Amino acid sequence: MGIVVNVPPLYNLQVYSFYRRQFKRYLQMHHIPNVSQKGEKKYLSKWGGAFYAKIEPYSYRLFTRYTDSANIVPENIGRCFLETKLNPVAMRPVYEDKNMFPYFIGRDVVPATILCRMNGGPLLDGNFQPATNDIKAYFDNRTPLIIKPSVGSSSGQGIHLFTWSEKEGAYISQKDNSRLTKEFLMSYNANFVLQKAVEQHKDIARYNPTSVNTLRIAVYRSWKDEKPHVLASIMRVGKTGAFVDNAHAGGVFVGINAENGKVGEKLFDQYGMTTSSWNGLDYAGNDFYIPHWEEIKEFVCNASKKIIHHRLFAFDICLNADAKPMLIEYNLNSFSYWLFMFTGQNPLGNYTDEIIEFCRTRERRS
Repeated sequence: MGIVVNVPPLYNLQVYSFYRRQFKRYLQMHHIPNVSQKGEKKYLSKWGGAFYAKIEPYSYRLFTRYTDSANIVPENIGRCFLETKLNPVAMRPVYEDKNMFPYFIGRDVVPATILCRMNGGPLLDGNFQPATNDIKAYFDNRTPLIIKPSVGSSSGQGIHLFTWSEKEGAYISQKDNSRLTKEFLMSYNANFVLQKAVEQHKDIARYNPTSVNTLRIAVYRSWKDEKPHVLASIMRVGKTGAFVDNAHAGGVFVGINAENGKVGEKLFDQYGMTTSSWNGLDYAGNDFYIPHWEEIKEFVCNASKKIIHHRLFAFDICLNADAKPMLIEYNLNSFSYWLFMFTGQNPLGNYTDEIIEFCRTRERRS
């Protein structure tokens, strides 16, 4: 589903219907009675009244089993009203192109670009100069490489990890055994980035060494004082042997205390099913903390100041082997509020009412 300017009623209805079906199905999967819960009328009135929109009750009935009722944000309101006002649709496309991340955030804090392509044009090197015909000149035959679509992708779709094979004398995809050739690149996607894979910090690799276990950190830059605030955080963890960590690809996620970086004791799949053990590691009663947490929070807050047209961000961060935060990507839409609510967090932190006030004001102006 795309995002449409000014939220036409039909689009709003489509989003409402989508999440209505999804969360009603989740209730059935969890064997949760589909009946009104304490505080439900107040919740529906608060959000529906603020934006004159219909709110489905099923997400409330689901997430009250995981978090305080004050933490629940309706997904359709988030998609149709909060995100469109906090992050203006017309100003998103260039910011969302992963090939532009080095220019907005800094070359030294994103994985190094080897080759890229934009808008169906020719192959370009990391400086946006035309690449030579012999693409092997850009490879050192040792460093693993990652290729991904640079626009319009989500949930790890289309990602390939290439590793060097001495036997084949070529980079081979761990996904489908494709060879990394110019022909592959030109047929892969009209928009992509080929990067050096990040070697993650040993204390993050402990959770799964085969995938880069990213930290999803929600940040809001206040419209009142322009100060950025970390709202909530989770860590994605891939399953053993997988090179992607997304829940939609079979991975799980775990809550991270936004104040101190403490790792939660329960892990969740995309449906909210829980476990306390993953990849042979027991999380129950753990004393796990994300290392260099304050530096990571400072990094995402500083990055949010560089994306000046927007205010609500979902940063995906990796801590590299040298304990340096690296930007994998950031999201300006499809915020996935459910990730944080499953882990007992408020995806808008302590700024729910401030955000509602801002978005209602902008809604009246549109």
